[in-house]
Amino acid sequence: MEKAVLSGIFKPNFEFHISFLRTQIKTETQLTVENAPVTMTSNNLGSFANGLTSITVAADSSGLAEAVFTASRGTIDDIQILAASPVTSGQIAFTVNVQVPSE
Repeated sequence: MEKAVLSGIFKPNFEFHISFLRTQIKTETQLTVENAPVTMTSNNLGSFANGLTSITVAADSSGLAEAVFTASRGTIDDIQILAASPVTSGQIAFTVNVQVPSE
């Protein structure tokens, strides 16, 4: 059985303090892992679409799992978000930098 690998992309949208997190699960020979659960957890403030600091989503047919993170009131500086899946080894650490908009 091949070991699966988790890779990630972070796309910030600073205007609305919303970040789009995307991970992809592939085997060592680059085959995608469909429907695999991926959990993303903020170690600081902010929340995901479920209103919590942690969310589990299923990867699509391309092995992509996406989540939207929103910086709530009081969320500033570097926010650490970890992504992991039980079908992979290791984690991905995202750093989301939240800044207070200038007036």
